[in-house]
Amino acid sequence: PEATESSAAAVAADSARVGRSEAAISASAGPAQASECELAAVTSVAFAWQNLDYGAVAASPELSRMLMREVQVELAERAGISAAGVDVELGPGSVSVFCTIRSRDLLAAEEVDSRLQRDSSGLLGKLEERLLLLPGIRDAMLSPSGFGASGFR
Repeated sequence: PEATESSAAAVAADSARVGRSEAAISASAGPAQASECELAAVTSVAFAWQNLDYGAVAASPELSRMLMREVQVELAERAGISAAGVDVELGPGSVSVFCTIRSRDLLAAEEVDSRLQRDSSGLLGKLEERLLLLPGIRDAMLSPSGFGASGFR
């Protein structure tokens, strides 16, 4: 994860820098409120689900929505914030996950970053447990051996 000071323009630039593609599927809490455009900091998180077929996930809007929601809720719980403060996008590359966690200031963003770094393997393990319960997730696996996350940053 990476905590940075930002404005709405910097958040957009940071999103482009992380390499989010136009083909990505995204979920957020909804339209930005005026106060959200003035947020001082964000924490960016990215990782990839290995052995999960992006095409199959993208072909199922319901599965995509549920997967993004599980990531959103788990990250919010780990960060100690509301799920409304977490945006999630999915992209190709097995299934690449890009998240933006909005914070009120740089100090809060650094605390979120620290929490996520301290327990990144626990976070990914818990997400795997949650995702295995989703209807249709096994149909999106490339092999029956399961899936796992890698490249947490």
